[in-house]
Amino acid sequence: MARQGLQALLRKLDKQYFAGRFAEYSVEFAAPNACTCAAARTNASQGKILIRLGLRDQNLPGVLLHQMAHAVSEDTHDLAWKREMIRIRALGAPLLEADSLIELRDWKAGRASPAEFAAFLSGFLLRDPSATLEVSVKRFIDDGRRAGRPKDYIRSCPWITDTFEKMRAGQARRKA
Repeated sequence: MARQGLQALLRKLDKQYFAGRFAEYSVEFAAPNACTCAAARTNASQGKILIRLGLRDQNLPGVLLHQMAHAVSEDTHDLAWKREMIRIRALGAPLLEADSLIELRDWKAGRASPAEFAAFLSGFLLRDPSATLEVSVKRFIDDGRRAGRPKDYIRSCPWITDTFEKMRAGQARRKA
């Protein structure tokens, strides 16, 4: 899809599901490394949605709707975002398959234990050995359907940094 088509898709989805809230937004394709660990990202302060180059045209509406829900809810994959996704799903929005299955009960309030985080990290760092602390915590939150933003999680759970550093050091020892 050409850039003009992507912008037209944004306008169409905005009109159908968001009542013009995205009138000042732009959407554009970006290099894969501009969209860290995802198909797209939203910068609400700049009014911009970046979509990773190489996505299939058939997935673009769902990816764009996913990002628009982030912008509206000002949230990661927390309760407000889930509510927004459920709202647009009820209106018949063409969501990605995983997004079409979201339920509010998927959301877990509260924080995880150090053991839960360590168990998650042991597998995650094998798949992505160069992952940063923030990327690891974001993936943990998303995969575990936990509440919170990575920076808030790190700040409120001081053991997270220690656990991450211990797991990373253990990984380095095993490689040596």
